[in-house]
Amino acid sequence: MEGLTGSLEQYMSSSPLLAIPIALAAGVLISFTPCVYPVLGPTVAFVGARAAGSRRRAFSLSLVYGLGMALMYAGLGAFAALSGRMFGQITANPYAQGFIGAVCLLMGLSMLDVFVIELPSSFQGLYAKRFGGGHVHALAAGAVFALIPASCAAPVLLVILAFVAAGQNLLYGITLLFAFGIGVSVLVVLAGTFAGLLTALPKSGQWMDKIKHGMGWVMVALGAYFFFYAGRLSYGTAAVTTLPQPIVAQTPDQGGEPLVAPQPAAEVGDQEGMAAPNFTLPAPDGTPVSLSDYRGKVVFLTFWASWCVACMEEMPELRRLYDEYHDQGFEVVGINATDNAAVVATIAQQESIPYMLLVAAGTPELGEKYTVPGLPLNLLIDRSGVIVYRGGMIPEDIDEQITAALTRDASAREAATEPEPRVGDETGMIAPDFTLPTPAGVAVSLSDYRGNVVLVTFWASYDGKSMDEVPTLRRVHAEYHDSGLEIIGVNIGDTTDDVDDTAKRKGLRYTVLVGIDSSELSEKYDTLDMPRFFLIDRSGVIAHQGDTIPDDIEQRIVELLHADTS
Repeated sequence: MEGLTGSLEQYMSSSPLLAIPIALAAGVLISFTPCVYPVLGPTVAFVGARAAGSRRRAFSLSLVYGLGMALMYAGLGAFAALSGRMFGQITANPYAQGFIGAVCLLMGLSMLDVFVIELPSSFQGLYAKRFGGGHVHALAAGAVFALIPASCAAPVLLVILAFVAAGQNLLYGITLLFAFGIGVSVLVVLAGTFAGLLTALPKSGQWMDKIKHGMGWVMVALGAYFFFYAGRLSYGTAAVTTLPQPIVAQTPDQGGEPLVAPQPAAEVGDQEGMAAPNFTLPAPDGTPVSLSDYRGKVVFLTFWASWCVACMEEMPELRRLYDEYHDQGFEVVGINATDNAAVVATIAQQESIPYMLLVAAGTPELGEKYTVPGLPLNLLIDRSGVIVYRGGMIPEDIDEQITAALTRDASAREAATEPEPRVGDETGMIAPDFTLPTPAGVAVSLSDYRGNVVLVTFWASYDGKSMDEVPTLRRVHAEYHDSGLEIIGVNIGDTTDDVDDTAKRKGLRYTVLVGIDSSELSEKYDTLDMPRFFLIDRSGVIAHQGDTIPDDIEQRIVELLHADTS
């Protein structure tokens, strides 16, 4: 499968036409995996009850059923590309699973003659004339049941959806997904056609009724299964009554190891060669953990979920990598994209996970920083925070890549001619990272602005000196923001509502954060006297700091903006 996804990714860039049959072949291969087997029951039940002993009708119904699956894949792929939502997250949504269960139950009860499902009379003639009665129902049923095998399809879907999400060619991406869906439906079409042949054997009415009722019970059983699975997704496993303590790696020391020798600032983003965006997420026990906590280490970041077959299969390899390279400065951070904390904690114990697991469910801001079109998604980040690998699967040469990152960064530190600055709030030190909310509740970290010149100012609305500096801050931000200057105003004396009101009244266009409840902030920065400012260069080192903004602040900013950080 890894070779197939690699070929697909290559052809999408170099030979787009050849990528279409590759996607079709990938779908055919996935159609013979166990994840597709649950679709065969509904197909046999649906087609067998409507084929009426006709081989041609059984084939046509199965074909339309498969077409519905292909259209659902193409539609969900377009939705994922346009909305930024993960395809796999739809299948992990308890409401989606409950909807499939409801459809199974209704269809099963109808086959058991509990009630009759009919279209409005005004449409029945039109459907019968154009679609032969059950073909519209077959199209809809195929679309619904296309969601079931999505977990096994994740590796190929990741490549296709990532291409679509990048905005290079939406129509081409949808075409690839449609071809892939056609491939996935191959076994389903064969099963449906075979079901039609089975119903052609018994000729008497009683035999037909028994087959119909038997298939009805199959549908009811499938509905019960999907309702049960939806419940598991909503509440976690029934065995979890209290939150167990997961087996996770210890949180690194605050601030972590200083960065290696200053390098040219990389653009922040989630692609190879970019500086990985910082984030803060809770561990299963609620402890907040930030990516910046691991600064100075090589980090393997993996996005996963319990329902993702490929994700769970990667865990033994991740354990091996962690055990082998952890003592050399290597960390693994697993971000669960959809499960609740109880499920993540249970898996951590069951699988003896030694590395850090974090819970991302309910944090849409993470999706604004990282494009995660499917699971698994893996990133290798070097000591300087730059992404050196991004892909859907763990690459075959992962050991070589980790060793190269560890060796390269070690050599860079040995080659440095000057000692690395310590973390602290004095001039010449690396500015301590912090994470605080905006008045709207969005978490923002100082490390989010890595690569920019940053002016951090601590203020309060009741402090006259702080408010006197606002016009200067507005003017400096307007003049130098496009050149790479960011201003962060940290309020440490007002409530959230007061901060929001002041920002609106004063027309503040730079970032304003609420720090009144942050005891962590006072431990990192001396904020007893206000106002106070820190001017930080692109490498994160404090270049100037003081009580009030100096008259030559613009000259200092310009010098830092044009400084050579190489």
